[in-house]
Amino acid sequence: TIPYSKIRIWETEGNVIKEAFASFNLSSDSSFSGKTAMAMGKFTRNGTGWNFNVIGEPIPAEDVVQAVGYIQTNMLK
Repeated sequence: TIPYSKIRIWETEGNVIKEAFASFNLSSDSSFSGKTAMAMGKFTRNGTGWNFNVIGEPIPAEDVVQAVGYIQTNMLK
């Protein structure tokens, strides 16, 4: 386990950081223990803009090919 491991996704405007709109504290969540991949979220089109929907789930995968296969099968709806 990596102590204090955390991921944040920031919204920016140009070079200015506006806010963190997703934050994952991996070291305090036991569901990430021993996992090597994570689905952080999904972008969806909203007219002329985009929405980001937070997922924040560990993925049972050994490599990127397995991770992509898992996402395609279980998370693209």
